[in-house]
Amino acid sequence: MKTAQEIERLKQDWLNDPCFDLAETEGFENHKEELLKFQQETEAAWKSKYEADQAEIDTEAERIGVKGLYRIVLAMQKVHGRAIQLLTEGKTYEAYRALQGYVE
Repeated sequence: MKTAQEIERLKQDWLNDPCFDLAETEGFENHKEELLKFQQETEAAWKSKYEADQAEIDTEAERIGVKGLYRIVLAMQKVHGRAIQLLTEGKTYEAYRALQGYVE
């Protein structure tokens, strides 16, 4: 059985790079339900945020009458703005991940 600290570290590792199935992590079989719930809730929150962001972009683009092009510009502005913010904080890896499209 893993300690609470080990479980939280695994969750943080997954949040930093969600390229693996958290609930199937070797050595954490006894915590599968907790990890699956965490992954599902986190992914649902990411999806909800993404959809809200997309709706905001669509509303603004439609308001000014250039939905297609402006939608792209707004989306890239947010991504690059976040990356620039991270770079100014000295967080180069996080900036790279923001440019790759990972939501933090």
